[in-house]
Amino acid sequence: MIKYGPSGNSALFFEKGYKHSEQSATYTKECGLDLFEYSFGRGVNLSFEKAVSIGEAFKNCGIELSVHAPYFINLSCEEENVEKSFKYISDSAKAVKVMGGNRVIFHPASQGKMSREDSFNLCLERTKRLKDYLDENGLSDVLYFPETMGKSKQIGTVEEVAEMCKI
Repeated sequence: MIKYGPSGNSALFFEKGYKHSEQSATYTKECGLDLFEYSFGRGVNLSFEKAVSIGEAFKNCGIELSVHAPYFINLSCEEENVEKSFKYISDSAKAVKVMGGNRVIFHPASQGKMSREDSFNLCLERTKRLKDYLDENGLSDVLYFPETMGKSKQIGTVEEVAEMCKI
């Protein structure tokens, strides 16, 4: 079965008078869709209570929920910043579990100043470390989906994502 849904709310959501994240569930259902991607693009800034409330709204409407991890993630960055990327992904996973979902979508890396091959190999090595980190933190029951923004300096071609998914 193929399912469809938006990532975030469109301008029409607000034009119709909707304001709150919980209302996204009703709006998504009214549009005939069955998925919704909640964005943590600028950070995971959501209280436990709000996460539960959003999750209940989507559950009551029969809409599956996923989250998009913050855009700050870069698995090909300087070593001292890798832990931040791991934390952004794990914080997203913890939140989606509270919300009743089980999928985290993220942009894996930017190429930076190194060659694409070196950047991708570093990204793969750190993806292995990320998997161990998530397992150690009890987050192996969540599904993780690397994606691309389609920019030439972003890691995430179809072939690169397939290699990451093997991990």
